[in-house]
Amino acid sequence: MHLKNIHDQFRKKTLTAVKLVEQSLALIDEHDPNYNAVAETTGDAIKIARALDKEWDHSGPKSPLHGIPILIKDNINTTDGLLTTAGSLALSDLNAPYEATLVKNLRKAGAIILGKTNLSEFAYFMHRPGMPSGYSSRKGQVKNPYGKLDPLGSSTGSAVAMACGYTPVAIGTETSGSLMAPAYHTSTVAIKPTVGLVSRYGIIPVSPVQDTPGPMARTVEDAALLLEAMKGLDVDDEATLKVPSWSINYANAIHAPIKDKTLGFIEFEGSPLSEVDQKLKEELIQIFHQEGLTIKTLTVPRVPLDVIESMIIEFKNGLNQYLKTVKGFTAMNSLKDIIAFNSKNPETCLKYGQSLLEEAQAIKHTLKSKEYLKIRAKVDAQASVFTSLYETEGLDAMVSLEWNAYGPALGHPSVVVPAKSLKDLIPKSMVFMGPAWSEETLIALAHHYEIKTQRFIAPF
Repeated sequence: MHLKNIHDQFRKKTLTAVKLVEQSLALIDEHDPNYNAVAETTGDAIKIARALDKEWDHSGPKSPLHGIPILIKDNINTTDGLLTTAGSLALSDLNAPYEATLVKNLRKAGAIILGKTNLSEFAYFMHRPGMPSGYSSRKGQVKNPYGKLDPLGSSTGSAVAMACGYTPVAIGTETSGSLMAPAYHTSTVAIKPTVGLVSRYGIIPVSPVQDTPGPMARTVEDAALLLEAMKGLDVDDEATLKVPSWSINYANAIHAPIKDKTLGFIEFEGSPLSEVDQKLKEELIQIFHQEGLTIKTLTVPRVPLDVIESMIIEFKNGLNQYLKTVKGFTAMNSLKDIIAFNSKNPETCLKYGQSLLEEAQAIKHTLKSKEYLKIRAKVDAQASVFTSLYETEGLDAMVSLEWNAYGPALGHPSVVVPAKSLKDLIPKSMVFMGPAWSEETLIALAHHYEIKTQRFIAPF
């Protein structure tokens, strides 16, 4: 059930926030033992929903999210008794002393934080190779409701929750594919905003340069409505000070004009399209040609992107800074403490290892050191080889049947929307990409493609 339909039912008195929360909790109780997407739920949801129902009756809805239960990734601070652990048993004592700014924004909009979703531990920045996506020491392995398909990414629980329809919308975070990949592999929708559009304050970080929260949903329209509630200036996150304008209403972005736009369809050298992919490409071209868009097919090389070395430095510095903000509310005061805790409890904490944590701890560089700045500049230069296509080819946006790490390295936005039904366990989604602050165009393009194709089929 989509957000506008829910509010229609609220107006008709055929549904209430209390009933909606009860339905969500019942779905989680019934199905999540099989999929392990939800880390925990709050015991206050019914009470909050009851108050929001009364407020609706008295003064109407606060926003399109009034009375809507939402699941958020377990690396985002709340002060409602839900833990903030990043999936780590080392942080299983952390009742955060302050709420993430985006959570405050959601509460102002009348949303109900129903619970936290399971994730790849430390947002899939703990151990490689060999650690599966969707695994955390706190909660175990997230499973894909479509079968044995890898759920991918680190916002795995949020994506699976959307596929299962536990709540109308959810929130994940991305550094380099952690929204795009699990949305792709669960046939759901995700919007990765430009870094700075949504505050990261109160979120356990991987990379202060690349991290961003983002909305996840079953439709582009619902994800856009959630993005509008999430966005906002925040003095506690300097990235939000770089937003060129706050005037765009993303709730209306699905109606933004797309005629006369130029869209680049990206194929990568050495990866020719399969027969299925070719048909999906031709369909997309036909859909957008009918709307007056110019489509350019561009075959581009896979430029190396050495982002791990940079992220290892960013992770250590970002995590230690975050832990200072929750000092006294967890026994963990540093990355060093977390590594030591895991090492003392290997059977429960180190099923796969912690090589990335250890590599990060060994690094001495800060985010102001010349060595780090040189490494980051190299990453930016590598990514810019791909993103320069917007200017050199005169593109408003790009689209591909693959996600890639080039845009995320520079903080650029993307939208993922299903391209075919996920009944044969062969996921296909269109990934719409754009330059910084092009969310409005990407949302409009993705929405138009979505309403012309309607490929999502629920797993049960």
